[in-house]
Amino acid sequence: MPGLSSPGRLIRELPRMARDLTVAKIDLGVARPNPVELNELSPAVSLTIFRLTGTMELYLQRADEKRKITFEPIAYPQMFLIDWFRVEHVYVANVAQPGKEAVIIAWKS
Repeated sequence: MPGLSSPGRLIRELPRMARDLTVAKIDLGVARPNPVELNELSPAVSLTIFRLTGTMELYLQRADEKRKITFEPIAYPQMFLIDWFRVEHVYVANVAQPGKEAVIIAWKS
């Protein structure tokens, strides 16, 4: 969009390459009434909810209500990308949903 910086110049996002990734498969059949930290997903530069067959709540940085993101099932080819510059902590909470799972990719720098 023109005009975001000085006249005649555009703001350009510089690419942040991920040098590594971690894929976490989370069994939603296990109840997590209180947010549980997923240490294998952090630190990261972004997260992708690749597959979600149930429901869950995701928290970034801190496990408090202000940070809660509620997710409904996501079916391929849909995915959800969280592009956050520095994800230090990832927490998940869910009710028990036998046979359901979440697959989250953490893109690491």
